[in-house]
Amino acid sequence: MNLRLSVSQPTSMYQGKWLTIKNRAMENRISPTKFIASLSKMRQRSKILLIHFSFFVICISKIYSQQIFKPVPDSLATLYKYDLEKNFFKSEAEFRKYLNNFNNRIVSYKRNLNKQATVQNLEELIQELSQLEYDFRKMDLYLFLQYATNTTNQSALVLEDSIYDVMLTQRSMYRNYIRAVPHKTLNSVLALPTMKPYAYYVNGIINNRIHELSPSETDLLKSFNYLKNNRYYDNLINSIATDIIYSATDTFDLFNDMKAWQNHPDESVRAEGEQKLYKAYSTVASPLGYQYIQMIKGLNAFSVAKKYKNLIQENCDKLSLYDTTLQTIFRGIEANSSFAKKHSRQHKNDLKRYSITETTEILLNSFQELGNDYYSQARQLLNPRNGRLDIVGGKNRMGMQGVASVYPIDVSIFYANSYEGYFIDLMLISHEAGHAVQASLMNENKVSLLNGSGPGYFTESFGKFNELLVSYYLYENAKDSIEQNFYLSKYIERLFVLFGSAEEAAIEYNLLQGIIKENITKPSDLDSITFLIGSKYRDYTKTPEQKVFWMRLETNFKAPMHNINDMVASLLAIRYFQQFLNDKKSFSAKYNRFLKNGYTDSPSNLLRDFMEININDVNFCPDVIEFIKSELLKLNK
Repeated sequence: MNLRLSVSQPTSMYQGKWLTIKNRAMENRISPTKFIASLSKMRQRSKILLIHFSFFVICISKIYSQQIFKPVPDSLATLYKYDLEKNFFKSEAEFRKYLNNFNNRIVSYKRNLNKQATVQNLEELIQELSQLEYDFRKMDLYLFLQYATNTTNQSALVLEDSIYDVMLTQRSMYRNYIRAVPHKTLNSVLALPTMKPYAYYVNGIINNRIHELSPSETDLLKSFNYLKNNRYYDNLINSIATDIIYSATDTFDLFNDMKAWQNHPDESVRAEGEQKLYKAYSTVASPLGYQYIQMIKGLNAFSVAKKYKNLIQENCDKLSLYDTTLQTIFRGIEANSSFAKKHSRQHKNDLKRYSITETTEILLNSFQELGNDYYSQARQLLNPRNGRLDIVGGKNRMGMQGVASVYPIDVSIFYANSYEGYFIDLMLISHEAGHAVQASLMNENKVSLLNGSGPGYFTESFGKFNELLVSYYLYENAKDSIEQNFYLSKYIERLFVLFGSAEEAAIEYNLLQGIIKENITKPSDLDSITFLIGSKYRDYTKTPEQKVFWMRLETNFKAPMHNINDMVASLLAIRYFQQFLNDKKSFSAKYNRFLKNGYTDSPSNLLRDFMEININDVNFCPDVIEFIKSELLKLNK
């Protein structure tokens, strides 16, 4: 049921430090009359005393407001839990029936793979593979959500892994079958109108034949698939002993209260937290480092077995990124790193926190500028009555800050370990909504699951664009100069994320190169490379403990080369936003077409045809950086 969200009118988007005298008085339960009278007396005595007293009142107000703040109001908490029965399966019995049907169709599918390659059989096979992929993704997401919301449910994790292995084998069998089909027969099939959506997928199989493992090789290497799970990272990080962060009025647990101290207004509290966090990570540097090195060696062996030069080449090929393009981007960003160091604004903390209803309204107001199709899908996702968000913290929850589904199945979802109402939470939901809405638009456009995923820098660029969109919307709609200045700083932070993502990408790229070439053999080597490369982007000398920054890059362990995706995504998101500012209506139309289309062509062709972007142009990166500079100049006037 398509319900419009019922959200409360948000209060001032930047309260706390900048509350009016009346609001300060009321929040601290002081009579406004007495409060103003006392201030009048103090004004007569000393302006300095007034300043000190006002600061004291602000601190008291802040402490009190934090105590009563509810990021998810109690009355709505039950709505912000997944409704798996509504969105996936009505019961465990229904899921088991679905799984049993999937397994039966796998058997039938294997039989068809043994038949002669006729036009009819080839058409039926790819359509069946598309449906199997759909069923797999639906069950995979369902099982993941069961585990994410209850990590004691290990059986969901085991079953998820087993279904993944089954689907991996089917893909391999289909690819080998297609490669054996006579060229003339295959061309006849691809000429059919019904096969047009699958042409890019099938041609990709043919063009990539040299790198394909046989079914027997796939089965032989199946026992090493654990290298791709990387659960050792979570196990080691979860084993780290915690510590306490101290402020003038409170204490924070290093891990459980991370958002609280990272968003604390006192810079010394944030600095203490960062120092203790690096110290805590260092306690597992040795086992984590050795396991990371062995994991990369193992994944590199997989790549070599598939006849790639190495792991980096395989991933670059899959990303459709030329090595020359990658190196040009690295050089272009590094050349401007001094500009980033000079102009990046100091981290500002907002004493205002956003309830989930305020966040929802801000996001939907922002998304209206992207047209009805985008807005409608976002509204359905964010409506808590649809049961597609799970954000209320608790025990036995997966410790992910946020994740959204990206495949075009019936519904898209969003999960967060806990929503706490900080600005970073607002940005997190806006980012993940970019993934979820794209998935919904593809599903609405009936995009096949075979065309439902592409390079990570596409998906991430949609999330990063939303961060720019929302922060700029807040800046444009600020209620006063103080609020406007705050949101301006947040918008500029989002632009300068490019340099942070480039730092992380450069660190990972050089770590991979070092491990593959066997120049890196121990954890201290990882420290040295991190310090050397990271120092090109920001000052590591003042905080040498940052040498273990590689440990905090979670995607290093869970999705190697993702940091490359993230850097390219930052460039694309800024280019999208530049186009948005130039012509909002025109941009909205082509952006929606882009998101709905799916991945039916090469990334470079899709970017060219839909978004008029040439990612391999030597001027692509410099032009994006020039836009950042022009925005900085324009907004700081």
